[in-house]
Amino acid sequence: MILMIYFIFTIKSIDTSTQVCNQVLSVRHNYFDEPIVARFIKFHPIQWHLHPSLRVEIIGCQECKQYLGLPPYGKISASTSWPYRRHASCQPEDGYIMSNKGWCARKRYKHDQWLEFDLGHPSIITSLITKGRGDTFQDQWVTKYKVSFSNDTRLWVYYKDKSQIEPKEFSANNDRDSERIHFLNEPFFARFVRLHPTEWHNHVSMRAAILGCPHQGACFPGYFRVNSEAQCVENMAYKKQTWTNDRNRRQQQNIIGESKLRSARETNGDPSLAVDGLEDSLDWSKCATIDNYCVRKPVWMVDLGRITNIAGVMLRTWHGNNKANNLTTSSSVYRDYLANLERYNVYVHYRPRRYRFNNANLCSFITRTDQALTSSSRLHFQCQHQLRGRFVYIEADGVTDRWNKLFTAVLCEVFVYEQ
Repeated sequence: MILMIYFIFTIKSIDTSTQVCNQVLSVRHNYFDEPIVARFIKFHPIQWHLHPSLRVEIIGCQECKQYLGLPPYGKISASTSWPYRRHASCQPEDGYIMSNKGWCARKRYKHDQWLEFDLGHPSIITSLITKGRGDTFQDQWVTKYKVSFSNDTRLWVYYKDKSQIEPKEFSANNDRDSERIHFLNEPFFARFVRLHPTEWHNHVSMRAAILGCPHQGACFPGYFRVNSEAQCVENMAYKKQTWTNDRNRRQQQNIIGESKLRSARETNGDPSLAVDGLEDSLDWSKCATIDNYCVRKPVWMVDLGRITNIAGVMLRTWHGNNKANNLTTSSSVYRDYLANLERYNVYVHYRPRRYRFNNANLCSFITRTDQALTSSSRLHFQCQHQLRGRFVYIEADGVTDRWNKLFTAVLCEVFVYEQ
């Protein structure tokens, strides 16, 4: 445990005056000229009365001692749990340290069970806290457990102390309400942490928390911040499979004969460019494009790879970029196609390659009202209600009151985050 120490105070256990204290219950504060960073502190008495006796407290802060993986940034799961019942306990999410319930494994005598914390973004883990099950008079708690960690859920590494061959076995609880904390001798960096109970009292039931340093600075590839102050969350769309319904666009462009537009775009606009992770690039050639050359409402789709709860979508576009808002006269063909964009709709669905949607699948939408589409290159679609699905669609729609109704939507990067 490493502390930033600001000052110390001591209570002398004898009743005569010294430079430290002047009576048995007096408190003497001693401030350092400069704070120090240390793990071990040793006191060397140099003067005393009758016998070197004292009580002491160190005051400071431990930077890496924050709760990690709490909602909404983190998730909790388990190898097994009791079947869900309304108002009941024992679900994986009941295993948070602040819960008044607890996670209960379904198998009473099985030793290969675990409680898993998904921290949302890889972080430094420095300590662990455990408690017993809190909502039953049948005393249930874990007495010993091991720890493993991973960054991808495929390769798991068991925690070991330095120079040790076998995984470390941590002592846990001896009642259901007391917290047992372990500060790690070897902090590690991971996103997923599993606690593996090895011994228990009555039943495999526990509450737990992971402590450490939340990630600071730029997010790792595949993660992003919804706003500048939020924690990094996983981008569910990062480098996933994509699709558009305007697949015959290139042949149709040759018929239309828009030479200026075609020369700039005939090798660009691939739908996968919207999930390549290059979020800071607003170069047209590095963005996905969809248009209404062949379909009335072009659609872009990403396959998240699994069914999940969708909380919202962030869209990095070219339309709010200064280059898009200050096009030269020679680029009027671009300006026309960009100005004809009227609306973005975001849908969540269970099925791939859909052309039509209903309001039940609608996450959110943004229109050109008050220049909402062009005032910023970063658009936030926050779902109005919980939507569950595997496929996220972005549908573009154009104006209806102009003679030229052709439009282009430029998607530079798409971010999808979970509930």
